[in-house]
Amino acid sequence: MRIGINSLFLIPGKVGGTETALRNLVRKLQEIDRENDYVLYTNRENAGTFELHQENFREVRCPLRATSRPSRIAWEQLLLPLQALRDRLDVLHSPGYTAPLMLPCASVVTIHDLNYHFFPEDWSTSALWANRFLIPWVARRSTRVITDSRSSQHDIAELLGVAAAKLDVIHLGVDGNLLPSTPGEIAAVKRRLELSGDFILTVTASHPHKNLDGLLRSYDQLGRSWAALPPLVIVGISGLQRATVEKLLAARKGPGRVVLTGWVGDLELAALYRGARVFVFASRYEGFGFPVLEAMSIGTPVVSSNATSLPEVVGDGGILIDPLDEAAMGSAVRRVWEDEHLREELIARGFAQARRFTWDAAARKTLASYREAARAAK
Repeated sequence: MRIGINSLFLIPGKVGGTETALRNLVRKLQEIDRENDYVLYTNRENAGTFELHQENFREVRCPLRATSRPSRIAWEQLLLPLQALRDRLDVLHSPGYTAPLMLPCASVVTIHDLNYHFFPEDWSTSALWANRFLIPWVARRSTRVITDSRSSQHDIAELLGVAAAKLDVIHLGVDGNLLPSTPGEIAAVKRRLELSGDFILTVTASHPHKNLDGLLRSYDQLGRSWAALPPLVIVGISGLQRATVEKLLAARKGPGRVVLTGWVGDLELAALYRGARVFVFASRYEGFGFPVLEAMSIGTPVVSSNATSLPEVVGDGGILIDPLDEAAMGSAVRRVWEDEHLREELIARGFAQARRFTWDAAARKTLASYREAARAAK
C-alpha cells in the first residue's frame, strides 16, 4: 500500500497529546513496517521535525501555516486530495480529528474525543463551528474511524451516528513518551522552580474541562487541615481558562505554594514526573489521558478523576475520585502522600497497568485499520 499521514494540524508544542500520539505512531511504524510506502504531509511549522530514517518513508512539505485555521482547513479540503491523487495513495490517515471530505483513496481519521460537543467553552467561536460542521461529516464519510478509548467510541457512535462496525478503538502507548532523567536533572529543575522538597504534580492544559479551578479549590481546602502543605506544581500549555487560574492564584491567601510553569520541554517534563511524590489529575473529560499513564509508567502514585476514559486507562493503578468532589480529591492526595504502604502498592499496580499500553500494539492495530480501509475501498 501507499499510505499518507496527514500532519497538517500539528503545531509543535501547541496541540498537547495529539502531538505525542502522532510522533510515536510515526516512530513505531518505521520499526514494524518495511513493506508499505508512507508519505508524511507536513506544514511550515512542523516540517523537518519528524525523524524519518527508513527508505519507505518520505516527507512532503506543504506550503501552509497551521496557525491559520482557515488556511489549514482550505488546504486540507481542496489541495490535499489533489496531492493524494498525485502520490497515488491507497489510504490517507488523518490523525487530528478532521480529514478531506472528498478523496481518491480510502480515508482513515482519528477522532480522539468529542470535547467540542461536551465543553464548547474550550473553543473559540470559529474553531467551535468548524468542528461542529467538519467532524460529524468526516466521521460519516471516512472509511474507518480510529479513537483512543471505549468511552470515546460510545460517544462517536451515539452522537455522530457512526456505525460501530467501522470504529476501531486503539489505546495509545506510553513506552518512549518520557526521556530518561538523572538525579542531577531532577535537582536542576527543582532549583529552577525553587522547590526545596517533595511536591504534588499535575500535567494539564488550562482549558475549562481540565478542572484546574476545582483542583485549586481542593488544594486550598487541604491547606486548612494540613499545616505542612507541600507545593503544587502545574505543568501544561496555556488554554482558555488561563486568566481564571491566574486570578485564583493571585487571590490565594492560604498555606502552600502553587507553581504554574506553563509548557516545559521534554527533559524538564520527564524530570518533574520523576521528582513528584504524588500525581493528581482532576479533568472532567478525557478521550484518553496521557498524563496519568505517564505518571504510572515511571512510578509516581496517581490520584485521578473517574470521568469518561480515565477509569479505562488508570484501571486499578491509581485512586479514582469524582472530579466534582473537591474534598475527596484533597483527602486522597494527602493519604497517598503520607501512607507508605499505600504508596508502594500504587506504584506496583501503576507499573503493571502502564505495561499494558505500548506503541508497538497501537501501531500494529493502526496498520490493521489501514489494511481494512484499503480493502473496503476496492
